[in-house]
Amino acid sequence: MKHYQLYRQIMAIMVMIILFTGCKMFMSSSVTGAQELEDRYTGSFIIDDKIEVTIDADITIHGNPEAIVKTVQYTFTGDEVKQYAEVLFENDEIYEVNTPKTREELLSLIERDQNWLDSLDQETEPELYEYRKDLYQREIAAFESMLPNAQETYVPQETDWIFKEDPYLQAYNDAMGDDSEELNEEIKVFSDIDGKTAFVDCTTTVKENFILNWFRFWIEDGYQEEELKESPEEAENYVRNKLWKLGLGDKWIITSCKMKYQSDQHNKEKDVSLIRNAGYYYDMELVPQYAGCSVLDQDFIFYSPDLTSYPYRYDYEKLHIQYSNGRIVNMDYMDPLEVVDTLDLEIPVISPQEAITCLQGQMQDGKYVEGFYNPVYHTYPLSMKVQISNIELGLVRIRTLQDEAEYMMTPVWNFKGRNTCYYGIETVTSPLYGEEDVIMTISAMDGSVIKPEDGR
Repeated sequence: MKHYQLYRQIMAIMVMIILFTGCKMFMSSSVTGAQELEDRYTGSFIIDDKIEVTIDADITIHGNPEAIVKTVQYTFTGDEVKQYAEVLFENDEIYEVNTPKTREELLSLIERDQNWLDSLDQETEPELYEYRKDLYQREIAAFESMLPNAQETYVPQETDWIFKEDPYLQAYNDAMGDDSEELNEEIKVFSDIDGKTAFVDCTTTVKENFILNWFRFWIEDGYQEEELKESPEEAENYVRNKLWKLGLGDKWIITSCKMKYQSDQHNKEKDVSLIRNAGYYYDMELVPQYAGCSVLDQDFIFYSPDLTSYPYRYDYEKLHIQYSNGRIVNMDYMDPLEVVDTLDLEIPVISPQEAITCLQGQMQDGKYVEGFYNPVYHTYPLSMKVQISNIELGLVRIRTLQDEAEYMMTPVWNFKGRNTCYYGIETVTSPLYGEEDVIMTISAMDGSVIKPEDGR
């Protein structure tokens, strides 16, 4: 134990040396016109006559980091799904969703696919014709293979709260010749709420070493037709009370609550499986917090290693709630994490000024420009303008080297804004639609750069 404490003290001293000497060594020019206020920072600097950086940023502190938190991917249990369902349904009359299709449903699907098959036009879509023709034919064959064992009618049955493969989906994949090693196990139940049908669908997907967990609750036609009479504060209080009953109240905090309206026209244009109905609702964004500090939104899009597949958006642990008609009408809880250890911080996190000094130093090594290589013109930017409009302190998730499913929640300074790259022939600004990009993420412990993709 003494050796361990001595080791931590030595590491703390080394980090202090890095902070107060290492970052300053990077600097070859000072920040000009710098003005620091309690919640705002303004200033600018130029690097190698190539990168012009302007800072006019709000400083947001998302709590007081007290520790580095070690977490692992967590899988929902049947008992937890039962608890969640009973709290959200507010009754114990819960039945299993009919996953095997009835004979009538299968015949309807066969008719749908046959109509799609008949409407294919090889002249208007030559590149997709053969693909879609093969797909519809295989689907029709798959549905027809299920007809002999299909039920005539569906009789509701109480659930056993055990995760299992969807028998309909399993039969469908077998008939389609899908030999992937992906495993999907789920619990799907429904209940009646004031004459409306409500559903819970909790799914665990395992593919190689990649695990996805998703708990979903929704009420069909749950949105309110008239504007909500409850204030945002009343809706938030209701949701907080539910979160405590779900055992999530000490982890999730509500960051925004806005009234929105979902139109019928929007329903027709979008995926109706996600849009439950038209009406008014409060849309709530929530963030998790660990050891006194909130986790920053670090979602990003990445490609397969060979860059041949479509971009895949990886979502961090998320909880999203919608409120209407005096209750929760939609709740999505994705990829939960479980705390397994905490390491108290031996030294305070670096200040915004120190983080900006480290930012400037990291930009000087040339790697920042390398991140904006233009494959069309086969060149790096001739010059750049970087506008930083938001600086925030919080936690981000960093994957450990020992285990791909193990993560460290680490304090960082996030710099957000816009990049403008000049390639001589073309000028490119990102992001394109006024949103903020993460310019750089700096460790609040040692001033090093943290890459969002390290948290995959």
